[in-house]
Formats: sequence, C-alpha cells, structure tokens
Amino acid sequence: MEKDDLLDKGYAEDSLDEIPSVMEIQPTLRARFWEIMLAALACVFFVYVLKQIPTNGFFLDTKLGFSLNLLHIKIPYAYMAWPVRILALISFFYGVVVVLQQKTTLYQLNDLNLIYTRGILTRSSDSTDLVSIRDHKLTSTLHDRILGISRLKILSKDVTDPEMNLIGISKEEAQGIINFLRKYAYQNYTEMRLAQEKSKMRKNRKRQSRIEDALGFSDDGSDE
Repeated sequence: MEKDDLLDKGYAEDSLDEIPSVMEIQPTLRARFWEIMLAALACVFFVYVLKQIPTNGFFLDTKLGFSLNLLHIKIPYAYMAWPVRILALISFFYGVVVVLQQKTTLYQLNDLNLIYTRGILTRSSDSTDLVSIRDHKLTSTLHDRILGISRLKILSKDVTDPEMNLIGISKEEAQGIINFLRKYAYQNYTEMRLAQEKSKMRKNRKRQSRIEDALGFSDDGSDE
C-alpha cells in the first residue's frame, strides 16, 4: 500500500509509523502446557530426592537410595546434594522461562502488516506486509484440539520470513485473522478492478478524442 493511499484513507503524514493495531493477540499458556507441567514435575521430583538425602551419611542408606539400587555403591551426601539442587533449579527456571516467553509474545495485525514480537530480555519483531501474503493454513493437532488451540501458518512473498507461524491462539482468534486477511484481499481486489476500469475509460476517451481530431470534428460537433 502506497503512502498516498494511506493519506487518502485519513492517516496523518507524521503518524504513518504509528498506525494502531486492529488486532492484538497473545498466545495462551495452554500452547506449552506439557512443557510447564514436565518442568514442574521434574522440580518437585528433585526437591523430593533432595529431602531424602541425609545431611550426614550416605544416599543409599535412605529408602529411595535402596530402591534405586545404584550398584550398591555408597554415595556420600556431598556428591549427591549439589547435582540434585542444580537439576531442581534448572527445572524451575525452565518452567519460568516458558511462562515468560508466552507472556512476552504478541501478534499484532493492522491495515499494513502482521507483526510477530517476542523476547524476554531482548525484544525482536518480524513483520510481513499484508500485500505480500499469498496464502494461509489453519491446523489443529490432537494436542491442540485437547487444549482448545490452533496453529495458523501465514505464507507470503517476504524474502526474509516467507513463513510466519502463529502458535497457541484460539480457533476464534485464528478465524478472526483469516477473515481480516480475506477482507483486506477483497478490498485490494476491488480497488484494483476500479483502477483498471478507470484506466480503460481514460484510454477510451483519449482514443475517441484522437479519432475526432483526425476526422476534423469541432467541440460543438460541426465540421470546421
């Protein structure tokens, strides 16, 4: 879409870079439900193991140690406690990172482009112009259907990002994006057809004017 077209639609020239979003969608945490659950279960497990390790003595002297039957080797507390602590912290922070990733991800759709913003400490944005979008694909895996979410793949002519995957959005939100893209495509098609008709009419008027000039007609329709 050209700048002149935007001005015709009522956008101020100094605010073309700040067009408000028509839609803002944040992916739900359900999209990564199993990752969060596994991280939580792993953290709880390692904390439980840590509690089973006595501050004095050996790991295999505990019930958990005997059940694991680690080659009947007596493992001192100092050798077991710190690795378990580290694994518990890794599981905990992994779950926190997954939640923050979902909370800091945003899909924005306006009259110009589709923007995918993500990042916790550093933010990055991928933008796809609506005029370059050529197709879309809506899918729902068994996992998605259980959690009530969808995946929308946007295919475009963009050189850097020909595919944009919108994951973790509801079916209603995905359908809203599809309807918006269809409406945009229809409006562009209508405008293109109107422009073609106007161009054809101008060419016909010029051709008719040249024919009248060649035949020597005056403006009032009488011969000179």
